[in-house]
Amino acid sequence: MKGKIIDKDTLFVTVLMDDSSTRSFPITCLPKSSTLGDEINLYSLRSPYQNDISNLM
Repeated sequence: MKGKIIDKDTLFVTVLMDDSSTRSFPITCLPKSSTLGDEINLYSLRSPYQNDISNLM
């Protein structure tokens, strides 16, 4: 799934999805260089938890 960044604040990023829905993600999921209008692939988002290994088990 892909989306476009439509809002960015100190804690969360709001993304307008291809299906016209909106989703919020923690700012730590995206690269620091991300800006408004950037298109992102949801499958490439980083885990907001640095020590989260649940997806490896």
